[in-house]
Amino acid sequence: MTNRVGREYHPSVLPRDTGIDPPRRYAGAKTRIAARCGPAIVAEALPDDAADEVAWLREAIDRLATAGASGALFVFIRQPPDPRLADVLRAVTIARRLQPNVVATPAALASRAHVELLERAGVRAMYLALHGATPAAHDAGTGEPGSGKLERSELLLWDGGAGDPDAPRVPASAALRALDVAVTTAQKLGVRIQTVGFERLRTAAAPNGTEPCTASPAMIELLREAIPLPSAGGGLLATRDAAIAIADAAPTGPDLVQLACELAGGGRPFVDLPPCLGGPPPGDGARPPSGAGAKVEACRRCPIDETCAGVPPPLLAMPGLREAIAPPPHWMPIPDRARIAVVCPR
Repeated sequence: MTNRVGREYHPSVLPRDTGIDPPRRYAGAKTRIAARCGPAIVAEALPDDAADEVAWLREAIDRLATAGASGALFVFIRQPPDPRLADVLRAVTIARRLQPNVVATPAALASRAHVELLERAGVRAMYLALHGATPAAHDAGTGEPGSGKLERSELLLWDGGAGDPDAPRVPASAALRALDVAVTTAQKLGVRIQTVGFERLRTAAAPNGTEPCTASPAMIELLREAIPLPSAGGGLLATRDAAIAIADAAPTGPDLVQLACELAGGGRPFVDLPPCLGGPPPGDGARPPSGAGAKVEACRRCPIDETCAGVPPPLLAMPGLREAIAPPPHWMPIPDRARIAVVCPR
């Protein structure tokens, strides 16, 4: 788990007079990189016999790009960055195909100068490896008081990849339960979360929850990746009190319908949505009649209007949502029409 401390910064010129001397390199201080190539995370680690760490990094990034990598590029460092490393990351930023993110030990970013060097190189985010579940435990693990308290925090959950020699490979079922607890706890605490590399959990099994849970952006992303989070086994909630919990993942009505149908197909429906928006099917016992939902004019001609609980009122503020609330054509009865048979004798 890591803690984000960086911000976006795109310079025009990378200064050379940083005052940072190239750090000493140790045998155990391996640099690693990882990025998504198609449906999986591909990782590489610095070989023991590499003569030039920065040259290897440049070549490894080129290999990932050739393999079709896109999106976030994670660079793991254990020693302070120097201008040569920053040059490589700035070239990645300029190319725009990959977005460099640095995951570092506290010692690697112990100086503000090191953080600023990476910011000027265009690094999108910097994460610090945590050494405990609380700030006090982290400080004790690093020996640096106050290092566990950081503003603008974002939790990065990393499962590693098949090519990552340092990735912890706990059993899939245990990893699935741990991931589920981390995602739901971060949501309750209001901590932003990003997950990387949990594809192996698609076939993992764990007891499902029985109560609906509020969907978060991280949870939705994992469910879309076919990660069977146990807490979502009781269904999902699109709203939380007066807030639209899924606004980031589904900003408009059509987006919401598409997302709801997609997740319902995987057995994780939004139980607070009506069937016309992708909620549980008509007659599902999970949606008893109640007066808490809102309805629109189109609901009057719906054949299940009397048993439908309606839409959570906060969702009506979503662009295009009112137009999406309507019974599908195949729900409507076929009107009786007179039929005339014309018979022509031979």
